[in-house]
Amino acid sequence: MKPTLSTPPSASAVEFHRGALDQALRQALGTSQPALRQQALDRAASHLIHPRLLLESPLLADSHPWRREALAVSDAFEAVTNGMEQPGVFEALEDLADGSPFLPWKHLILALHFFYEGLDEGVRAHLAKVPSESPLKALATVLETILTGRPHSGGMSGLRALAETVAQPDPRVLPLVQDISEGLETDDEALFWGAFGDWLEAVAAEVPDRARGAVLWAWGQLEWRDFDEQVLLDLGTSLWGRAESCRLAALGTVSWDSEGATLLWFRFLVTAIRDGDLGVRDLTEARALLDRFRTVAHEDAGWSDEGEETWANLAQAWNVEVNLRGWNSLAVGQQTTIPHPSLPPVQADGQLDLFA
Repeated sequence: MKPTLSTPPSASAVEFHRGALDQALRQALGTSQPALRQQALDRAASHLIHPRLLLESPLLADSHPWRREALAVSDAFEAVTNGMEQPGVFEALEDLADGSPFLPWKHLILALHFFYEGLDEGVRAHLAKVPSESPLKALATVLETILTGRPHSGGMSGLRALAETVAQPDPRVLPLVQDISEGLETDDEALFWGAFGDWLEAVAAEVPDRARGAVLWAWGQLEWRDFDEQVLLDLGTSLWGRAESCRLAALGTVSWDSEGATLLWFRFLVTAIRDGDLGVRDLTEARALLDRFRTVAHEDAGWSDEGEETWANLAQAWNVEVNLRGWNSLAVGQQTTIPHPSLPPVQADGQLDLFA
């Protein structure tokens, strides 16, 4: 039987696809007829179970466009599956040539990206572009199953039955989750905030890390909707206090509002030092992150006049607090050199490594 992605990744399966891929590449490289070349590339795509097979092929020079495409796809696939997405990694996928054997990979990668962003329409649009003969179709089917909850043929129904047996939904929160989803889909702000607030109150006491992760997710949703952000700040404040609410807001908005995230992180610092929530060591690390937030904001889109005014007011309040405690090295205006402007990763529970 012909090995596919649905079979275990045995050495024989990998070698089968490697040999078939190299044969198709030879045919594509050896013809000057566009139709024959595309036919060979389509056949190559049906055996491209991983970008490294093309990267390891001796048929292509390092400068060959297909090898460069393989590297771009490999980087993007690694980024989207390990949660460490880098700026520009998805933009590189737009440079794939028409007829590239990596187009199915592009659509699967973007489907995964939109899945983690909670944009179901984007997921479905890209999954629909993965050809049925592609070895990635198996992964696309799994993602579709997760997305829709509909059982599929070929053993997925048994897996779904097992999952439903092990993970029974909590009857207290299931209606709230449904209302949250409906509120997003229909842009019903009142329904969304009401259900999300009730869900947080039901979950925060028992699973606080999950609740914090949900708040980060909610901040991500506000990039696409004109909902009142103050509601989410107030919800976080009622559960964990003002400082923690500002910290989560900063982490949740930095990807789409770097200036606002910087000011929220500064509010977190001022509130935390006043409330005595953090010791000097944690404050020092958090203060260094403020420089990184501001660097990213300046590189992204500059700094607005209103932002500068707010920054100046927060800086005055912060400097008073640190000077009263004799921590003058933490004052704004005495910044240390930051080696790299990137921010530390955010864990699923909403924690930075600094507070793990």
